[in-house]
Amino acid sequence: MTTPAAPSTADRDLARLPNDRIFSYVYDGPADRQLVDAPTFLLVHGLPGSARDFRWLAPVLASHGARVVRVEMPGFGETPLSTEPGPSVEARGRFVGDVVRALELDRPRPTPRTRHDRGPTDRGFGKPCLVGHSMGGVVSTMAATLAPELFSGLALVSSPGLRIHRGLRRARPRAAEAVLSLPFAERVLRKPLRKMFERTGFQHATDLGIRHTMRCIAATDTAAHAERLRRVELPVLHAFCARDPFIERAIFEETAREIGGPVLRFAEGGHNPQKFQAVELGEALVRFATGDLV
Repeated sequence: MTTPAAPSTADRDLARLPNDRIFSYVYDGPADRQLVDAPTFLLVHGLPGSARDFRWLAPVLASHGARVVRVEMPGFGETPLSTEPGPSVEARGRFVGDVVRALELDRPRPTPRTRHDRGPTDRGFGKPCLVGHSMGGVVSTMAATLAPELFSGLALVSSPGLRIHRGLRRARPRAAEAVLSLPFAERVLRKPLRKMFERTGFQHATDLGIRHTMRCIAATDTAAHAERLRRVELPVLHAFCARDPFIERAIFEETAREIGGPVLRFAEGGHNPQKFQAVELGEALVRFATGDLV
C-alpha cells in the first residue's frame, strides 16, 4: 500500500451556482489558481461521502502542480441538499457540470510564456479530468455524457460497471426505499440503518446523508449506466482493487475490456484505492491527464 506522509488539511470553500444555490468544495494545489502548467482534476465522491474521501489522493496530485477540486455533492459534506434535492443520476450529473462552469475549471489557465512556446492550453490543461469514486463514477459518467466538452478525461475508481454488483444486490435499495417512504418507518429504522452503514465503513455519514444515499441508489439504473458507459467519448481510465468487498473483480475487468482505456489493478486496498494506493493512483492519474498513460 502506498500513501503520502500526511493527508490534505485544506479547508472547505463555499461557492454559488445560478439562483444562489450553494455548494462546498476543497481546493488543493498552487496558491495562484489562475496560473497553472499542470492538469486540473475534479474529484467526485461516492455514496455516502464527502471531500474527506480524497484527502490522501489530493496531496499526491497537488505535488505534481495540479489544481485539485474535491466537490461535495448535494446532501453531503457542507453542500445543502436544497442545492439539488433530486436523487436522479441525471440531476447530480448536471450539478457536476454546473460546478465546472461556476469555478471556471473549463477555461485555459496558461502560465505566462513567450509566444513561441507551447502553453498548457495545447495539452488540454484548460479542462479538468473527472475522477469518480464508487457511485461517484456513475455520476461522473453521466456528467461526461451530458457535457463532454467540459472535461479532458474520465477516471473510474472502484466504480460500478456494466452489470449489477453484489453490493447493490445485498442492499436491495428500491425495496428499502419503499419501506422508508412509509409513515414513521424512517424514525424506526434510523438506528439500524446507521449501524449498517458503520459496519460497512461509513462512520462519518450523517442521518441526512444516509437517507439521501438510499434515495440516490434506488434511483440508479444499472442498465442505463451501462449504456452511458458505452457512449462515453472521452479517454477512460479504470482503477480498482482485486479484493473489493462491494464490486466483483470480474465486473471491473469486463467493463474495462469493453469500454477500453488504461487499467490499474491493485492487489490490496479494498474499495478505496484513492486512500490506500494514493501515491501510485495519483501518479497514474497525472500521466493519464497529460496523455502519457494510454
